[in-house]
Amino acid sequence: MAEKINKNERKNKADIQTEMPGDESADFWRAFGDNDGLPPEEPIAEHVDPDFVPAAPRLYQVRLGMGYLELPQVEVPHGKLANTLLNNRSVYILDCYLDVFVW
Repeated sequence: MAEKINKNERKNKADIQTEMPGDESADFWRAFGDNDGLPPEEPIAEHVDPDFVPAAPRLYQVRLGMGYLELPQVEVPHGKLANTLLNNRSVYILDCYLDVFVW
């Protein structure tokens, strides 16, 4: 997500640094207001609503219509992709809430 924001909104001028969970730098914790640069002593509370249900993935077939692209949604039986569904002469887009895949 940081790379998308950097590319689309910051014109690739942002400096992205990766921190591994449990091995964060003191600068990381200082950015969140901890002046001594140490992680919090209390565990981080769960932040996802227990009633949250992610949106079901949607599959679209990309095809040329009357001078424009059409994106009809493809019904996926029982929520599973079958190899027979993915015609090798067509392009498909799978929208999985936060990620988008193209075949």
